[in-house]
Amino acid sequence: TILQKSFIFNLKTDTEGNVWIATLGNGLFCYDFGKDKFQAGTLYKNTCVQGDADGCYNLGLMYDYGRGIGQDKLQAVKFYTKACDKGYVQACSNLGLMYSNGEGESKDALKAVELYTKACDQNNASGCFNLGTIYDKSHSWHVLIAPEKFLDGETCYEENCFYLQGRINGVSVVQDDAQAAFFYGKSCDKGVAIGCLYSGDIYYGEGEFQNYALAVSFYGKACNQGVAEGCLNLGSMYERGEGVPQNHVQAESLYGSACDQGNASGCFNLGIIFANGKGVRQDFTQAASFYGRACDQGDAGGCNNLGVMYSNGEGVTQDDVQAMLLYGNACDKGSAMGCNNLGVMYKNSEGVHQDFTQAVSLFGKACDQKYVSGCFNLGLMYYRGKGVSQDFAQALSLYGKTCEQGHSSGCNNLGLMYNNGQGVRQDFAKAESLYGKACNKGLAKGCFNLGDMYVNEKGVHHNKTQAKEFYGQACDKGFQQGCNAYRKLNEAGF
Repeated sequence: TILQKSFIFNLKTDTEGNVWIATLGNGLFCYDFGKDKFQAGTLYKNTCVQGDADGCYNLGLMYDYGRGIGQDKLQAVKFYTKACDKGYVQACSNLGLMYSNGEGESKDALKAVELYTKACDQNNASGCFNLGTIYDKSHSWHVLIAPEKFLDGETCYEENCFYLQGRINGVSVVQDDAQAAFFYGKSCDKGVAIGCLYSGDIYYGEGEFQNYALAVSFYGKACNQGVAEGCLNLGSMYERGEGVPQNHVQAESLYGSACDQGNASGCFNLGIIFANGKGVRQDFTQAASFYGRACDQGDAGGCNNLGVMYSNGEGVTQDDVQAMLLYGNACDKGSAMGCNNLGVMYKNSEGVHQDFTQAVSLFGKACDQKYVSGCFNLGLMYYRGKGVSQDFAQALSLYGKTCEQGHSSGCNNLGLMYNNGQGVRQDFAKAESLYGKACNKGLAKGCFNLGDMYVNEKGVHHNKTQAKEFYGQACDKGFQQGCNAYRKLNEAGF
C-alpha cells in the first residue's frame, strides 16, 4: 500500500517571497520556483556555518535531491549530521533513511535504528514511522518516509509535504510486529496516516497480535485522514462483521469513499455489492458502472466482471465483442479468470471466430496461475483433441489436479476415464469413488453416473433401489436423464 499524502503543514513565506517555509516544528521547505535556487543554497550554507540547524538541514535536503545544486549524497549526509547533532530531529530521521538505503554511506540498519529512535524519542513522526518499518515483518515490503521538495512547477499545498520511498533490505535487527505496531501507532498519533494503516494491517493479521477492534480503530483513523486503503479495509471489516457488527450499508459507504479517492478495489467491491444486492437494491447498471471504473483504473477483476455483464446482457446491452475485449484486457492484466473466459469465447465462437488453438493457449495461461476452471477446460481440450493432439495422460493429470481442488466436474470426468480405462487401467472402484465425490459436491452428472454403476453392476453390488436413489438426486439437481431413469425404476417397482 503506497500513499503519497501523509503530513499536514502550515505554510508561510519570508517578507520578500524568496523561499517558502513549511513549518510544523520540522522546517520542511519548498522553493518559490520563480526565484534563484542557487542563491537559496548559498544562504543556507552561510547560516549553517554560523551554527543554524535549519540552514544545515535545508542544505542537506538540497544535496540529497539535487535541487538548485548538484546532487551529492555524501554532502547530504554531512549536513544532515550537522543538523541532527544540533538537535534538528527531522534531520536525524532523514539521515537514518540514508543509512537504511545505503545512500552516501554504507547500508547500516543498526545506525538507522539509532537515528530513527533519536528522532522518534523527540516526537518526530517520520522517525517513529521509519522505526516501525525496520521492525515490521507483516508487510512483504516497506516504504520509508522523508520530506521532499516539490518538483518544478508544482504548487505547495497545505498538505502532502512528505512522500514515501525506498525498500529496506538486509535489516540486521530482529523484526518484531509488536515493536512495529507500537512505532506505527506513535506515528499515527502524530498524524502519519500511513502509520495508522500499517498498524491496522498488523492488528488485522493472524496470530497473537490479531485484534479486530484495534484494526477497526486504526483503519478508521487512516480513512479519516484520506487514506483510501484505510476506507477499503474498514469497509471489508463491516461487510464481514469483523470487529464490528456486520453492516452492508456502512461497507458500501466506505467502499464509496475509497473508490472516489481513486482506489480501484473500492470501485470493484461496490460493483460486487450492487450486483449481489447486499445492503442495497440489486442494480446491475450500477454494478457495471463501478466495474468499469475499477477496470479503467487497472483492476483486472473489474475488467473481467464487466466482461461477464456484457456476455450476459446484465446492466448493459449484450455484446460478445465487448465482452471479449474486456476479458482480453483482464487477461493481459494478469487475471486467470479473464484468460479462462476469453478461452471459452474462442472455444465456443462467441464474438470471435472459433479457434481451438487459441483457446488451449488461454486455458493454459489460466491453469498456470492455478485457476481450477482453466485447468479443467485444458483437460477437456486434451481429452477431446481440440486445438491440441488428443492426450489421455494429460487429460487424466489435469482432471486429477482439479478434482483435488474440489472441482466436481474434474472428479466426474476423472471417474469416466477410470470407468472406461482411458489413459489408465480400468478401475470401477476408483470410478465409483470419484463419481461419489462429484455427487457429494452437488454435480448431477456424478449422481447419475453413480446410479448407472449400481444398475450395471460395475464395481458395486447390483442394487436398483440404491441406483434409484442416486438417479433421484440427479433429477433433484435438474438433470432430466436422472428423472427419466428414476421414473423407469419407479414404474418397475423399485
